[in-house]
Amino acid sequence: RLGACQPDNCQQQPPQVSNGELVTCTLPAEAGALCAMTCTAGHVSTKPYKCVAGAWEAGECHPTMCMTQPDAVLRGSPEWLLLPVPSGTTAELRCVEGYVPTGVYSCIAGSWVVPPPACVPAICASPPSIP
Repeated sequence: RLGACQPDNCQQQPPQVSNGELVTCTLPAEAGALCAMTCTAGHVSTKPYKCVAGAWEAGECHPTMCMTQPDAVLRGSPEWLLLPVPSGTTAELRCVEGYVPTGVYSCIAGSWVVPPPACVPAICASPPSIP
């Protein structure tokens, strides 16, 4: 009778991933074993490390999404966005008549960038001179 095939164990620690850090992993790790990880502030773990055929599938840390709309500002309000808002998303600031935005709102790693854009008075060009 032939021996049964055994899956390969992982003999080394998993590789480092961007924005994450290994918490615990016992070696050797059996095939199918999962190893926990933590993510840096503003990031969330979406996939743990996994031992597959003697090698590690890398875990993943992704930026946290913004869970609220950006705040309104004096003389303006943000465009409405579908929640949650992915990190890296920008939102236009809409100002009342006679005012213009200084920039856009930006969602970065779960928070709206501070300070937010503002609405400032529009500067009108000088009227043409009449000869």
